Amino acid sequence: MFQAGTILKQRRRVQHTLSTRAAKAPAGWLSFLNPLAKRPVDAERAAELRAALLAAIEVGIGVEAAADALAAANPTRDPARSPELLGRWRLLWTSDQSDFARLRRRVRPLPAESVQLIGPPGGLAEGRAANVIAIARVLTIELSSGGLPDGRFGDRVRITPPFRLALCLGPLRLPLGGELPGEETFVQQRYMEVGGPGSLRVSRVGRYGEKVVAGSTLVHVKL
Repeated sequence: MFQAGTILKQRRRVQHTLSTRAAKAPAGWLSFLNPLAKRPVDAERAAELRAALLAAIEVGIGVEAAADALAAANPTRDPARSPELLGRWRLLWTSDQSDFARLRRRVRPLPAESVQLIGPPGGLAEGRAANVIAIARVLTIELSSGGLPDGRFGDRVRITPPFRLALCLGPLRLPLGGELPGEETFVQQRYMEVGGPGSLRVSRVGRYGEKVVAGSTLVHVKL
């Protein structure tokens, strides 16, 4: 059970997100939102859905359903085009079929963590994104790609070549060859808060590209 103070803190975060977007957006902006988020979001209900998702992640049950419910309360217009998407995000949870989940199963019992870097605020060049996976805090795998907003859909980030892979062992960084083969895909940003560090983001891998990971859900928290 979440304490009242925790719920209040989460409610304030959602309220901050809503007020920030409303202040910057032109009149009538709600009519252009994703159909799942056209109606004004009730901050109290959104805070409850947020708490439910975190609770589901903690126990490892019902996370997909909780993520879907929270996505319907997305407070951010065109999240893929928002500067708030840039920066460093730690992965809290992902579907079993995702690349990270498959890697984590292979390296058990060693611990593995994943951080997503996006754009200059994440330490990368403009239009670049990377997933950095640390195994036992000794070996780091970095897979980078292009990452640009989709010109047609405000909630999609296109994942494009060139794809590059590097290994880091302590301070030693070893780029592995040149560009890697890979298909363009996209990641749909289904829910994103804009409150800075601690904000949640729910995304889903697009339905084209690599069939194995298509449809994978990811939940990140901003660092």
